[in-house]
Amino acid sequence: MSQITNSLDPQSIDCKTACVNGCVLGDQCPNQEFAKAATQFIWDTPLDKLNEIAAARFTKPFESQLQPIDLNQIDLEQMDSES
Repeated sequence: MSQITNSLDPQSIDCKTACVNGCVLGDQCPNQEFAKAATQFIWDTPLDKLNEIAAARFTKPFESQLQPIDLNQIDLEQMDSES
């Protein structure tokens, strides 16, 4: 791997696609500090909190789009005539 690592330019690598199975740059990776910070965050954060963060990732955008319905303003007779 060191031979491959030496031939890669860190600025030309798209980590999102090239590093899906692990970092291809090794010690030359410009994102090492971010990886260390992410690892530290995972180790320092309780599993319940990590689950809460993950759940919020999927629920918050949808919840923010929901608007309360005022049933007093709905004309059921008009809805019946439209169908």
